[in-house]
Amino acid sequence: MGHGIEARDVLDLLTLLANKSLVVVERVPGQETRFRLLETIRQYARDKMQAAGEVGEVQARHRDWYMNLAGQAESELRGPEQSEWIERLEREHDNFRAALAWSLVNDATGALRLADTLGQFWFMRGHHFGEGREWLVRVLSQAEAPKQAVTRASAFRWLGLLTYFQGDYAAARSAFERSLALYQELQDRDGIAEVFYYLADTAAIQGDAVVARALYAQARSFYADSLISLRKLATSGTSPVRSTISGTGEGRGRLRRSPFIL
Repeated sequence: MGHGIEARDVLDLLTLLANKSLVVVERVPGQETRFRLLETIRQYARDKMQAAGEVGEVQARHRDWYMNLAGQAESELRGPEQSEWIERLEREHDNFRAALAWSLVNDATGALRLADTLGQFWFMRGHHFGEGREWLVRVLSQAEAPKQAVTRASAFRWLGLLTYFQGDYAAARSAFERSLALYQELQDRDGIAEVFYYLADTAAIQGDAVVARALYAQARSFYADSLISLRKLATSGTSPVRSTISGTGEGRGRLRRSPFIL
């Protein structure tokens, strides 16, 4: 756990602090027990950490823990415990904000990864459209580092989705086009197909039927090519994609991962 504290000792230490009214215990039926500091105690502890030069280390560990939680949530948000995970991320949102704010100053690559990972949660929680958009704009405005193309393509996709559902179709189109350019650079045919689909929806809602039909046709073409390739692999007996085609296993939904059709 750090600083000589073993994981098995944490609960006992928290209980001791709670008994001294230094930590508040929050128990909600059906949810995990949470511990929090009173604001005065939090500020005192922060001052002590600053004096000891430990703030950066603690904030980095805090960010890493919430990065891992967000990564775990990505798959869970599409599973049978989706509602429980949405509520869990909602309860932790202040911690995610703190982790993002620290990362923007100290680790731009980490900030991009975290914001991209939270994109699905922001999309599924409509009241976070605006805030999610703001975070994504901030992380994507940072200078691009090597080997970020995959994450940036995905982050621009989430930015497009959030702005689309805010009714800002011009901004959505711009974000989708940035995402498409990166997926084309990566030769990611699934990503290309998906973003063509979003661009088609954007053109359609803006009343440009001709452009929408052309974009839908391109999306269908890329989806069809991907399905043909997957079927060849599935019938060869050399790939686990058979479960993807049949709708079982972890690969399920890769070709139609669109949040529009969850």
